[in-house]
Amino acid sequence: MNYKGAEETFDFSIRAALWLLLLFFLPIITFALAITPPFIYVKHFYEILNLSVLPDVVLFCFTLVISYFILAFSMIFITAFFIRVLKIKYSEGICRKSLSDINFVKFALFYALYYPTYKIIDMLIFFPPIKTIYFLSLGCKIGKNVIISFESIITDPCLTEIGDNTIIGGQSLITAHLVENELTLKKVQIGNNCLIGGGSFIMPGVIIEDNVVLAARSLVLKNSVLKQGKTYAGSPAKEITD
Repeated sequence: MNYKGAEETFDFSIRAALWLLLLFFLPIITFALAITPPFIYVKHFYEILNLSVLPDVVLFCFTLVISYFILAFSMIFITAFFIRVLKIKYSEGICRKSLSDINFVKFALFYALYYPTYKIIDMLIFFPPIKTIYFLSLGCKIGKNVIISFESIITDPCLTEIGDNTIIGGQSLITAHLVENELTLKKVQIGNNCLIGGGSFIMPGVIIEDNVVLAARSLVLKNSVLKQGKTYAGSPAKEITD
């Protein structure tokens, strides 16, 4: 890698100004709409309960917990709605870090809506399918019987494919983007019956073929191919032979 330092790219066109306004206001509008249902729910119970009475205090505490679930589902629905309706999903390629590059703008908008929502739903550790549902709604291709463990992050669902019966260990990071001199976006593909050990880091362009075991805390460098039926470990990941 030949890194030349951060590229300062400024675009003072009207189009760039409009994109900047959208980047600022769209997340505000989206999350304001998402907060509305739990706010109305909590406000209703706050008005009818007598918080000077212990049973009502306990009931109000349950109300607050339930409102968290309402917030999570509301954020899932509304962010997925805006991403799909406004066609914010970005595609593979190399982008300039500039508002004049439409793919870069889509990436920034997607991340502004996606990441805060992901952090909210990742707290629901006792209901992991909710993450899978959200990833699917954003264009992630996920097979049957896939387990994505707590605190595992898929940074680019629209550029990620996971096959059947695959397990992603906790605190793993799967990313299809990399910022160097430019923004590189390249699909990550994980095959069937794979085991990704906890704390692993999988970079853009990686292809993991079927029946691969990746040991915990492994680093898979960009554009690597892990061959079918093999076991890999280390940083960077290398094949383990008998």
